[in-house]
Amino acid sequence: MSPTAQVLGEQLLAEAAYRDLARILADRGVDHLVLKGPHLGATVYDDPSQRAYCDLDVLVRARQFEEALAALIAGGFRFSAPMSRRSATRAFGNDRNVISPHGWLVDVHRALAPHGQYPLDTEALFSRAEPFLFGQVTARGLSPEDLLLHLVIHAAKSQFRLIEPKHVRDVALLVARRPIQWEMFERLAREAGCSAAAWVWLSAATKIFGAPISEDVLQRIRPSVLRRWWLGLWVTRDRFPLQRRPGLPGWLRRLLLAPALIDGFRQGAASGWRFATVRIRDLIGRPR
Repeated sequence: MSPTAQVLGEQLLAEAAYRDLARILADRGVDHLVLKGPHLGATVYDDPSQRAYCDLDVLVRARQFEEALAALIAGGFRFSAPMSRRSATRAFGNDRNVISPHGWLVDVHRALAPHGQYPLDTEALFSRAEPFLFGQVTARGLSPEDLLLHLVIHAAKSQFRLIEPKHVRDVALLVARRPIQWEMFERLAREAGCSAAAWVWLSAATKIFGAPISEDVLQRIRPSVLRRWWLGLWVTRDRFPLQRRPGLPGWLRRLLLAPALIDGFRQGAASGWRFATVRIRDLIGRPR
């Protein structure tokens, strides 16, 4: 099977999973947005088959998160892993994986980053959402500015460890093919505390894939000299992999790099404390 045929087959499975998900959530009055791959493939790539993805990400409001999961399970979806493993992480995390009746992985989000790392106004995300065609089905996704912000957050929340070339290409194509209100994006990045992360990510898209982002934009979101020096020890902006020390243990990478990718000290400290609390609960087996 050719790579293109394989991607098309996978996307048909994803569309089938989405049809089921959209019907089930609509019956329960749970609104949702489709994130990343399908939206990008439909709006910034020449053909959706050019943007491969291995799961389906959707966002629901935090207050409806448990209701959405319960509705999906009752509708034939199943959890991808037992609740007993890392139960505190599952109870307090920003997402949960379920598997559709056709075997497609779906990641249901109640926030775009864990532990309050990059807080966003979810109601504003829904109010600015735009329609797009997911195969033959009408869906809703983030506005161009919110989508770009999500791409930044998606890369930064793992300290750029899980980054592939396609993720940087997404940014380059998005800013080249969709009008971006840069003042709005910069304001949203400041409010979420991810201006420094945006500088790293947008600079990488510019240097690696020639993204048409003006130097003025990069200058306005550029972090301090000290922060840039520290970030430069751990990540690069001009080649793959972006992480300079990929063999670094995850806990140490998070300790050294995550605070520098969150703009405010208080916000970074609060996020770190939430993460530590959840992990301690996991270790002692007390999820609630």
